[in-house]
Amino acid sequence: MAVKLLIVDDEPDIEPLMRQKFRRQVRDGEYELLFARNGFEALEQLRQVDDVDIVLTDINMPEMDGLTLLVKLNELGRVLKAIIVSAYGDMDNIRTAMNRGAADFLTKPIDFQDMEVTVQKMLRELEALRNAVREHDQLLALRHELDIAAQIQQSILPATFPPFPGRDDFELYATMIPAREVGGDFYDFFLIDDTHLALVIGDVSGKGMPAAIFMSMSRTLLKSIALQGMSPADCLQHVNHLLCLDNAAEMFVTIFYAILDTESGRLRYSSGGHNPPMLLRRSGEVETLSRTPGVALGVLPEAAYGVKEVILAPDDALLLYTDGITEAMDAAGNLFSEARLQIALARNVTSATEPLIGDIVAAVRVHAGETPQSDDVTALCVRRLASTASATMTITLRNDLSELARVAALIDEFGEAHGVPAHAVFECNLALDEVLTNIISHGYGDEATHEIIARCHLGDGTWRFEIEDDARPFNPLSAAAPDLQQPFEERPIGGLGIHIVRRVMDELEYKREHDKNVLVMSKQITRRETGGLDG
Repeated sequence: MAVKLLIVDDEPDIEPLMRQKFRRQVRDGEYELLFARNGFEALEQLRQVDDVDIVLTDINMPEMDGLTLLVKLNELGRVLKAIIVSAYGDMDNIRTAMNRGAADFLTKPIDFQDMEVTVQKMLRELEALRNAVREHDQLLALRHELDIAAQIQQSILPATFPPFPGRDDFELYATMIPAREVGGDFYDFFLIDDTHLALVIGDVSGKGMPAAIFMSMSRTLLKSIALQGMSPADCLQHVNHLLCLDNAAEMFVTIFYAILDTESGRLRYSSGGHNPPMLLRRSGEVETLSRTPGVALGVLPEAAYGVKEVILAPDDALLLYTDGITEAMDAAGNLFSEARLQIALARNVTSATEPLIGDIVAAVRVHAGETPQSDDVTALCVRRLASTASATMTITLRNDLSELARVAALIDEFGEAHGVPAHAVFECNLALDEVLTNIISHGYGDEATHEIIARCHLGDGTWRFEIEDDARPFNPLSAAAPDLQQPFEERPIGGLGIHIVRRVMDELEYKREHDKNVLVMSKQITRRETGGLDG
């Protein structure tokens, strides 16, 4: 059966444009397009055609505008979805439209690919909604309202995992398990750009359909503003201002919003009165993030929000959650508590995010037993992964011993960024320091400044260093191994440094090329099951 779309717009070229863009779908019987030039004509079309699925309406039109049409659609009592079309950045009208029942919005000029994706999403929600309506005669009015709210609540949350196939720098999983009564929990995640991942979790006050609608509006507003690249604090402040306008129901929402730099591990975050997330270090330690200034959104129009930051090292995991977890009660009224959550988190140091959340949910259920719960259980977990891809770094330094501290710091940062175990980083830094010290101290016979180049490459389980200098020709591998049994005071000077290098590195190679010494050192680094590396 064809999907019936009623397109309401007073622009004369909209009908031929739509028919051209969707000619294949119309020809194949997938879509049936109806048109109206204003709200009055749209209502007349709806009186003649009683099975319209989606109304796509502009805001600014003569005789009856799109915002008024949304009110009239609610009065009809039809089971359909409305999509509003607005100018880019017109957040006030978009907020009003969402309050009046619009399920989603598009911005002008219309991206037709985005429009088709939005229509398909609306159809899935519409199907769920109509299924619930067909059960109306078998349910009490209150139960019916709650079922619809639950379907809406679940349908708008991302549910495809892994959400970003091909990404090996992080993994992510989330779940929202509704309680007997529908609440307003939600989560979201999306890429702002290739290296910045947005993470959101929220909890709306109240229950039932009003909470579900307010939750949908809050999530939509936050995402649309966040994609403009605002800082977490500025984003929450802007969303709060919009939610406070015409908030006759006096509802509010607690939100935690963070942006993770997937390259550096830097996490910048802001909270609007929400539970602070927990950070699981790869060492097994569990930290609760520091709170930031800010109250629940929708309460105080001029509320200010703060921002803080923390670094997620490779294999660290961050858990965002709502109080449906920590406040789950057993038969005696005892809360699950943050302490129990920390214990459950700590025993999942090496777990992937999906089983980690599964273990926490299971622990909550065991604690609650048969005790009915009144709040949703919602959690989102992201784990930063140690990079398994090859990586390269080149360091250029002067023949000055003061440069060695900078080189060591760069090697430490490189190893940390790519998940190399600390002992392997230490040994490579030790070998590099011995070689560079020898070149700087003994390789040059003048007072001139010379360049030394150290190249390192990590890949295929090997960390390879190539040191190139224009010092006097010297093959350090030709030096005889020191006699360690000989008394220290009787040993000849030299030879011990290269002996240390031989001990900590797996392969050494020397060559003289283009009047330069080139020493190549390699160390084998094996992978851990957790995705990192081990030496």
